[in-house]
Amino acid sequence: MIDKRTFAEKGGWWVVAQFIFIPAGAIAALIWAGPPSSGIVQIVLRVAAGIFLVAGLLMAGLGLARLGSNLTAFPRPIASSFLVKSGVYGLVRHPIYTGVTCLVVALACAFDSWVGAGLAVVVFVFFDFKSRREEAWLVEKFADYRGYQSRVKKLIPFVY
Repeated sequence: MIDKRTFAEKGGWWVVAQFIFIPAGAIAALIWAGPPSSGIVQIVLRVAAGIFLVAGLLMAGLGLARLGSNLTAFPRPIASSFLVKSGVYGLVRHPIYTGVTCLVVALACAFDSWVGAGLAVVVFVFFDFKSRREEAWLVEKFADYRGYQSRVKKLIPFVY
């Protein structure tokens, strides 16, 4: 089935913004890398970078795999979609957004970049706003989405 909605009706401008904010966060960590930390701070940052890297790859990868035929670049669900609530979607409602944010945080930690960390916050806030719009469409499409929202956190497992 071909989706005849316009680019904007599918949430296309959110996709455009995403392709600005995500690379900006990643590039900022590389360009504005701080002086290498030392001692315990360096150890903590490198361990944090590793944890965020693995968590980000797992969350995004498992989220992409679990969506299957539901996957679309646009925030509006496709007509033939069904609600996915199992696997990593039982942990957070937007694991791909969580995973991408974790990857930006990993870069900021790995390169001691305060600017990168700041942009990781911007990426997180962007995904929070984007997910609000997306969830309004999901509530319209799926009668049981509100129940799912009440049981599963949005972006940070068990927290938010």
